[in-house]
Amino acid sequence: MDWLIAPVAWLGIILGEALPPAPETVMALPPELAARIERDIVAATASPAARIDRLTEYMFLESGLGFDYQDLPTRNAAGTWSAGRGNCLSFTLLFLAMAREAGLNAFPREVRVPESRRRDGTIVFSIGHVNVGVEGGGRRATVDFEPDLMRAQRLAASFRGQRISDARALAHFYNNRAAELLTEGQARLARLWIEQALALDPDLPAAINTLGVIERKLGDPSAAEAAFERVLAMDDDNINALLNLIGLLQGQGRTESAAAYRQRVSRLRAQDPWFQLELGHFHESLGAYEQAREHYWQAVQLSERPDALMYARLARVLDRMGERSAAKRYLVQAVRHSDVEERKGYAEKLYAFKSASPK
Repeated sequence: MDWLIAPVAWLGIILGEALPPAPETVMALPPELAARIERDIVAATASPAARIDRLTEYMFLESGLGFDYQDLPTRNAAGTWSAGRGNCLSFTLLFLAMAREAGLNAFPREVRVPESRRRDGTIVFSIGHVNVGVEGGGRRATVDFEPDLMRAQRLAASFRGQRISDARALAHFYNNRAAELLTEGQARLARLWIEQALALDPDLPAAINTLGVIERKLGDPSAAEAAFERVLAMDDDNINALLNLIGLLQGQGRTESAAAYRQRVSRLRAQDPWFQLELGHFHESLGAYEQAREHYWQAVQLSERPDALMYARLARVLDRMGERSAAKRYLVQAVRHSDVEERKGYAEKLYAFKSASPK
């Protein structure tokens, strides 16, 4: 088994299709693209092993398709081809279709990665990662479209992933689009997408979590709670479902229940400073400043080296709690440990802070 990494780097936002397409159309190749694969890949070499390399390079070289990376939105194969850019999942679906068109045995792989989250206020979406296994001419390879090359190398390792069905890969596609539509405020439209995801794979935790988010957005907290609890029944350490459940319970004034789940969350990755930073931000967004301060403080203490963002977040929540003297001390540390781009912003905040302080 070897791995291949597609060198791509570009970010941007373009609206995708509104209504969910039929599953059988998601990986359908436009006739023009199919013809190019036949001409530039199949006719160029009879070696299936060589086609793997050629196809991977072809996607991003200017002499080929010249695609760029774009974080949002997630697109189907035809949409990625039309836009000339896409994210990891978009490229995975397109590459699957192109590899099969080139006569290769290609299949999606679900990759085990640390919890990935996309936030909308106090709500957290689960975002999975998939890549492509491809075989031909006695060769096996993994193609990963993560734009960070070092991370892509790790994600392509065989032990990190497992082969999944096309249906599950497509469920990831519909789930991603549902999450993206929710961040655009289109909860009812997002529900159509998540229903399709769950029709393809009723047990995809990320999709069930997104369903819970949608139910909460649409005003059905009982259905939302049931969805989050269902995820936790499948995986009692699912951080995204736990955070969403805490937010739901806190919003209903069920503080004791929320506190019990907070304790579960705090024990999961207690020694990870960046996880503590994320928990601090989550609790701050709920207005739970005491808990936010505790997590931000833990982040500062656990970090191997001083980090400006951690100091700045701690300063902000202390200021909101009325502890201005302590807030100023940590904002000074944020300025001291910031890079050139960050320093101006933190310095301006510190100046405004001092100007507003009682004489």
